[in-house]
Amino acid sequence: MYMGLKMSELESEREPSIHDPLLGNEGRDVAKQSIERKRLALRVSVICIVSIFLIEIGDFMSQAPSARIIEDIICRAYFSRVPFSAPNLSSSISVSSLLGIESETNLPFGSIPEENCKNDVIQGKMAMLKGWDQMFSCIPGLIMAVPYGVLADRIGRRTVLFLALIGVTASMGWAMSVCEFFVLFLGGVGVSVGKKEECDDEKSMLIRVKVYFDTVFDIRWFWASNVFIFIGGGSAVIRSMVFTIIADVVPEEHRAATFFQITATALLATFGGVPFAWWLMKRNVWIPMLVSLVFMLSGSLLVLALPETLHLRDPSYNPVSTPGAENDEEQCSEEEETLSFTQKNWRILLDKFEESRFVFTHPKIFVLSLVFLTQSIHGYINPFLLQLASKRLHWKLSEASFLIPLASGTNFTLLVVILPAIYTFLNKFHLQPAVKDLLVGRVSVIFLVVGCLGMALAIVPSLFVISTVILSLGMGFQPAIRSLVTSFVHPSQVSRLFGVLAVMDTIGGMISSPLMSGAFSMGLKKGGMWSGGAFLVAGMAYGLVGIPTWFLDVKKEDIVENDVEDSVNLPPLHLRDQSTSFSQYITTTTTSKCSFLTSSHEILFFIQKQDAAP
Repeated sequence: MYMGLKMSELESEREPSIHDPLLGNEGRDVAKQSIERKRLALRVSVICIVSIFLIEIGDFMSQAPSARIIEDIICRAYFSRVPFSAPNLSSSISVSSLLGIESETNLPFGSIPEENCKNDVIQGKMAMLKGWDQMFSCIPGLIMAVPYGVLADRIGRRTVLFLALIGVTASMGWAMSVCEFFVLFLGGVGVSVGKKEECDDEKSMLIRVKVYFDTVFDIRWFWASNVFIFIGGGSAVIRSMVFTIIADVVPEEHRAATFFQITATALLATFGGVPFAWWLMKRNVWIPMLVSLVFMLSGSLLVLALPETLHLRDPSYNPVSTPGAENDEEQCSEEEETLSFTQKNWRILLDKFEESRFVFTHPKIFVLSLVFLTQSIHGYINPFLLQLASKRLHWKLSEASFLIPLASGTNFTLLVVILPAIYTFLNKFHLQPAVKDLLVGRVSVIFLVVGCLGMALAIVPSLFVISTVILSLGMGFQPAIRSLVTSFVHPSQVSRLFGVLAVMDTIGGMISSPLMSGAFSMGLKKGGMWSGGAFLVAGMAYGLVGIPTWFLDVKKEDIVENDVEDSVNLPPLHLRDQSTSFSQYITTTTTSKCSFLTSSHEILFFIQKQDAAP
């Protein structure tokens, strides 16, 4: 691993560069540049890993507290219209007493116990709020990924990465501000006084102001946080910039290991963020929210310590080229000089669309591409996982949040240990790589369907936990299918293929998020087993895209072989997937918001699969 580069290795190169009399000035300069480049790569890798770790911890720390805060806001709004008797109150309170109009009794934040907020109406509204929020979060990445990619090639990677991180941090800050506004002002204005007549005017004014704002403002202003993601483009741009920066300075032989360390860091952050948030929530639910914001802001500011790598691309990293490409690029550059920035972006999009038609004309590629409509479901399951476990199993949200590191740990073990072992075992049967990918995909989708159905129907904690583990064991489905569909196209078409798959992923996210939230809300109204409606929808979606894989056969003629002419301009076959295809993949993922984990399981799969290759 590149991060594991020992100082002795640097010393071994430093000594001949200074003391070896056989080396001339040119040799010393080359050796010195090599040492400086290794130090630069080490510095860049460390900063990226630490920054991602801080941001991921902040993201996971905020999930359970934000869910609890939103739940409490909706809960108090609901009981402001419905009589409610709280265990810590001596009598029932109605809307008038909650607002402080006829009574001096007032309910501050958290006065309604969490267990009383598991009402079907409350949980349904909460699911719809989060579901539409997730859908809206897809839009900035879909629109801004290409423009910010072009901008990064002009002004530098560090600036664009910083903008993206500040954007998601500002998004979280806005969401916190909206919640704080409702908690402190709209959540209940009460005036405790000794003599009522002394404050009637003040109280009346406060109530009038509150009623006005209560009519104008709504908790759905929470959705406006996604506007800030347009600053930088969100997680799609963050992932793209981080991996591009690494590819700029890290030599090819160490690049995959560094990618692995970054994605492993993102996965392992769940084991720090969730327990820390749980511990802080026992004291005050706002503390982990504020701490998470500090973590994210620290990770964002840390990238300013990165050197600009725009002009430091590793010489060994050569994109796919074709004969006459240089002349074409010169001609294109002359034409593009007359185009505005917006026109160039539209031209890029139209060209990419025209070049990607083969995905829709090749039957097997098209069928397999539909799998990626379900890729974002995994990222959207966590909020419903917390809600369902909290309601059905009567757990607090802070307790239910421990299911997230359980799923991440299972996912990590699957990708690092289990799947590489399976691929190594399948090597004994001398199967084609595409056939092995298909077998892994078929079995994985069974785990996904069974896991979703298990969580939808589970009524006891043990079955729910087991179903969570089973679902996580199916996370090799999309990576295996991605590897399979890649074998059906020429290496020069891989980036276009991945671009289409990224669009499929985003479209699927925009559909699945409100669909799952709607199913969850409707299921709560019906009651019983239907309360797991979101997981029923997820299981059906996985089943629909997984069924064709069981009828698909991989023939030798389907596999695109690399001819001699192409191999002149391509890296060696055993490195090609790690250098060209992999780098193209990481720059065309457009899933949403700030979490780096959206594509981590695919990246780990990609690297471990290469290690398991014969």
